[in-house]
Amino acid sequence: MEKKGISANDGDCPAQREVSAQREVSKVMHSLLRDAKRCIRLEYSDTLAESLTSYDWSPEEVVYLLQAYTAAKAHLLVTTDETLFQAILEHGQFTCRLRDEFLSTCDTAG
Repeated sequence: MEKKGISANDGDCPAQREVSAQREVSKVMHSLLRDAKRCIRLEYSDTLAESLTSYDWSPEEVVYLLQAYTAAKAHLLVTTDETLFQAILEHGQFTCRLRDEFLSTCDTAG
């Protein structure tokens, strides 16, 4: 009778790497959310509503991310959306990195 379970080699499969990457993102996000000095309260303003038309080059479903980026005066947008990433690279208005690339440069030790 064969036992089914996780083997030592399962960490090499794409699904396991995705779970590992999600855990790393979760650690980073939780560390940011627990530190009030790193959080910024965003107020909705008419400026954000007016800026909606200035993002006509981006996928419509992610315009809110670009609005938050602008309102926060952020210096980096991290995404898993490759379509958005390519649109940002082509447009050149924002600094953007893919999540996995970003996490590979982060110190998540503490």
